[in-house]
Amino acid sequence: VALKEGLHLLELDHIENIPTERVVLAKAPPNPMIELQTKIYRLSRAFLFRQFDEVSVNADISDNIAKYKHQLNPLYLQGVLFEGLASFYLARDRPNERLKWITKGDSALARIRGLSEHSSWNWKNKTLLLEAERMYTLRDDGAALFYEKAIQSAHEQKFIHEEGIASELAGIFYCEKGLHQKSSQLLLHSARSYKKWGALAVARRVEGFIEKQYGLDVLQMLGD
Repeated sequence: VALKEGLHLLELDHIENIPTERVVLAKAPPNPMIELQTKIYRLSRAFLFRQFDEVSVNADISDNIAKYKHQLNPLYLQGVLFEGLASFYLARDRPNERLKWITKGDSALARIRGLSEHSSWNWKNKTLLLEAERMYTLRDDGAALFYEKAIQSAHEQKFIHEEGIASELAGIFYCEKGLHQKSSQLLLHSARSYKKWGALAVARRVEGFIEKQYGLDVLQMLGD
């Protein structure tokens, strides 16, 4: 619901008589499995909205999985993916902690790459995207090719949300490179993908970035 309507909903106690995450967790007894799932949801939202707090920054998904010997499942592995994406983002956003976050991102990439070797259908696009983000973080222009492959792979496997994520990150990469037409096209595609996924609030965030960087005329192309 937060991805559709916005993070402000998380401050409520109930949505249509259904208790929100905050209320449920306040009443729940300590449980490592629930705590891990909550960390994954919070980290995923923090990344998708680019709103990190100390709780999401210190989620330590991989360490938590290892500490409690959690049996791996799709949700936990998605958590590793977002941990990798967030780590490379934070390495660029927090230069004083750059090495720390690159190391954490490399660890997530290694695990996702290993999964891709066994099931490329599920994990190829994710590996390509993390590779692209690592290269971008290390100022390697070879990231461009990996972004393109990640977007194509996500599209072919119909992972619409990951197509949106890859398109946005590629758009930011090209924006920094000064390739504004390429950047704006990718960002527009990202917003469309997020909308198809149902993450309307995330799409609005991207639209705000487009308007700020390229103006209302470019943003209006979403309606074309």
